[in-house]
Amino acid sequence: MSRPLPSYEALFENLSSAIILTRDDLNICKINEAAENMLVLSDQLAKKRCLSSCYLYSPEFDRILDEAQSRSHSFSTYSFKLTNLKKECLILDCHVSILGEGYLVFELIESKYRHALEQQAQHEQIQESSRLMLRGLAHEIRNPLASLRGTAQLLQKKNIEGITPYLDILIQEIERLNRLLNNTLANDTAPNFKENTNIHEVLHHVMGLINSVDWPHGFKVEYDLDPSIPEIRADDEQLTQALFNIIQNAIQAMEGFGIITFITRIYTGTTPHSGHSKNVLYLGIQDNGPGISPDMLGKIFVPMVTSKAGGAGLGLYISHNIIQAHGGSIQVESTPGKTRFNIYLPYSA
Repeated sequence: MSRPLPSYEALFENLSSAIILTRDDLNICKINEAAENMLVLSDQLAKKRCLSSCYLYSPEFDRILDEAQSRSHSFSTYSFKLTNLKKECLILDCHVSILGEGYLVFELIESKYRHALEQQAQHEQIQESSRLMLRGLAHEIRNPLASLRGTAQLLQKKNIEGITPYLDILIQEIERLNRLLNNTLANDTAPNFKENTNIHEVLHHVMGLINSVDWPHGFKVEYDLDPSIPEIRADDEQLTQALFNIIQNAIQAMEGFGIITFITRIYTGTTPHSGHSKNVLYLGIQDNGPGISPDMLGKIFVPMVTSKAGGAGLGLYISHNIIQAHGGSIQVESTPGKTRFNIYLPYSA
């Protein structure tokens, strides 16, 4: 049985961009939550005002409002400045729709989010190409590796003097390559979702695994957790792997004793992930290491790209794909002394 379609009001409220519905005289009929946050004005108060009085300063938006009243078709303007009632200067894109029957719709989105979405789309295209390449490469390599392993094991049984240590090394390296291939192909496995997953429980389980590892230097863990965050629908095992990879990367990046901080929140703003402006759980994983170099930052989730000696460059790639498979998104920001992975995961209200 098909589900009923959501009402237009529900769609209106859940859009990540700011939506303002006005009459053709620019008196406001309704604004959504994103517009309330952008203009720093409630829907109830906005309904009593003309749109031109809902911001402090913007010659460009003044022009857009004049144009909207004189045009008979939709139009867009990009990257203009607007100072809101809180004196915040925003860089915005605006799309104006002429509805007819005396109504106008203004859609506003911060330019940085448009750029983030464009970068996200470009990055996802690179990820998909890399995934297909790796999958094909893994299958091509696996059969010759099986033959090499079989040959090495046959030679081991012959007990030929002097070559056994070399065969042991060969088999160990074949097993290492097989593990690498398995990690690559495991990334294609669809999540086995279960309801009512508590992200804090997953996080504490991951830290149990982390603490069982003999790291070359110590570290301190700090928690800034919101106990009220809701449960999510997730594959615990895959989520554990994703978080383990990120935390392991943070520990390895820190030079000597460092601090790792975990932050959880219910996220109510507009995220760079296009599908979720509401009902989003935020998890931040932060370290005080040296930071990621600018040239590495843009390709941190690309497979086989790593600055670590002996690293395979697959850990963060796998984490990125697992988070995406959960309908979420992950970004990283880094300066010397502070690197933070920002993870956004949807939850049901």
